[in-house]
Amino acid sequence: MREREDEWTGLMRSAISGDDAAYHRLLKAVTPVLRAAARRGLARAGQPVDQSEDIVQDILLAVHLKRHTWDANAPFAPWLFAIARNRRPHQAGPFVVTFAHTRSQPSNSFGFSYYYKGSRQITKT
Repeated sequence: MREREDEWTGLMRSAISGDDAAYHRLLKAVTPVLRAAARRGLARAGQPVDQSEDIVQDILLAVHLKRHTWDANAPFAPWLFAIARNRRPHQAGPFVVTFAHTRSQPSNSFGFSYYYKGSRQITKT
């Protein structure tokens, strides 16, 4: 996991410096991770997993629009997952979004989840 974090951070640093190929590789690398997490969260919430693509696209758009706010001295993954945690799926209905960056586990796993709440209010945990 640490290698992936370092790779993503290096790619984002290069992208911010104008390397379009690095930016493309970064987005290509993070997309399956975001997609898998969105699918798991939707499945747990009893929602159609085909909505995961909308969620992923929303997150990637937010990353693109906010990339100038990333601190190049900081790791990329926590910034990415903060954006993922704060995105509200447009068509997926009301959700609670949670994200855990767990360093206590040997695998250094990342994950975030969308949970259906059944109300119009978004609750972050």
